[in-house]
Amino acid sequence: MYQIQQVSDVFVDACVRNEAGQLMFLSAFGRDTAVKELMARMELSLSDNHSLSELTLKGTCDHAGESHAVMVGDPKRLDKHTGRLPKRKLFGNMTHVWIYDPAIREPDKGSRSAWLVDRFNSGSSSNSEPSNSDIRERIWATIVHLASIPLLPHWRDTVLHEVWRDMVFEMGKTTSEEYNPRFSKPLGDMQAFRIALTEDFPNVVSQLIKDGKLFLQADAAQTVLLPINTQEVRYA
Repeated sequence: MYQIQQVSDVFVDACVRNEAGQLMFLSAFGRDTAVKELMARMELSLSDNHSLSELTLKGTCDHAGESHAVMVGDPKRLDKHTGRLPKRKLFGNMTHVWIYDPAIREPDKGSRSAWLVDRFNSGSSSNSEPSNSDIRERIWATIVHLASIPLLPHWRDTVLHEVWRDMVFEMGKTTSEEYNPRFSKPLGDMQAFRIALTEDFPNVVSQLIKDGKLFLQADAAQTVLLPINTQEVRYA
């Protein structure tokens, strides 16, 4: 758990940031008045001394000694959802709030980008593709949804391997020299991926076909090359 330094008695159990350390998702608990104060101060103009343009999350218990900065950015882009915990719980009447950028929930086909947030998978390591088959399938399904060209199911592993470095980014891992992974490390038992297909994605797939790495049939790799003339394939 983490405590928000700027607002008393509000605790965070999960937080996702983008490459620049900007807030994408926050799950927090607190008394009703404390949670309302948090949401209200995030909405204030930057010229107001009580506004919150940045949150400082201080680690507690197992995370004692940690400190993480979370940039709020434009508060108008953030949605909020609240709920109350049962009064019979140990800490009494508590409010649970989720603050998130809608981009983390809805893929954007126009910009060919999407987010995937899941519980942490210990099988994933820096700069490598995750070994968890479920998250790999979800990432592949997202790429299929965003792509402007048709993709066959058995192309999954080959295409993922080809685009992983440049089009699939795991927050908190080294994905680009322009960003420090420390600023985007998910907090709590979370992992987050941002998929951003480049305009060159159709050409990447086309080149894989030309190189004989993608086939029409799933078992064709063991027999013959893809029986089409790639020079005649056009991608939107």
